[in-house]
Amino acid sequence: RVLSWNRGAEELYGWSEKQALGRLSHTLLKTRFPTSRAAVEAHLEREVQWEGELVQTRRDGRAVVVESRQVLIRDAQGVPKAILEIHRDITKRRVLEQAQTATHTETLAQRTFLQQLLDIVPSSIYVVHGQDARLVLANRAAASIWGAVWPVGQPMREFLEEHAIRIVDAQEHTTAPEAWATMRALGGETVLQHQERIRRPSRSILPILVN
Repeated sequence: RVLSWNRGAEELYGWSEKQALGRLSHTLLKTRFPTSRAAVEAHLEREVQWEGELVQTRRDGRAVVVESRQVLIRDAQGVPKAILEIHRDITKRRVLEQAQTATHTETLAQRTFLQQLLDIVPSSIYVVHGQDARLVLANRAAASIWGAVWPVGQPMREFLEEHAIRIVDAQEHTTAPEAWATMRALGGETVLQHQERIRRPSRSILPILVN
């Protein structure tokens, strides 16, 4: 039963101290526990304190999520006398986190769907960003073009060097990075039907057209 009810509790739950005193707190607030009330009480008896999240109901019927800290108070003989409960409203934070999780899940689903579509396309497709051309997305055909798998987040130049892949001209001289179609496009140029030759890890030469 409620023995003490401060102004913060009045503001959080909507009941005045006079209305709350003597009431069974978990009945008044319709408390929902993460496991069970018995489990929380057993933990308090054993450890003296408990921390966790509770879902409770305000006087106006609105549910609130609270971060709860509870401490078991004993008398001089060690007999449990009361429980001090400190609750902090984290409802807005939880709603925001749930919204962010839902958005993240939706984004992952869309990306998975996009990846499946791109993997069907026989031409090599990859998306990069930043001046160092870090990979964002690539389809299955891209690996067959390069002769190696380009990890997401790795800069293009680092990827090519790691796998001894070279972009060469007709005489098999290495082309400067600023002349690569990808780097030119990152500089703002629209590159269409640009012919490049890739010397892959197997040392085979593959001529390609880049857009």
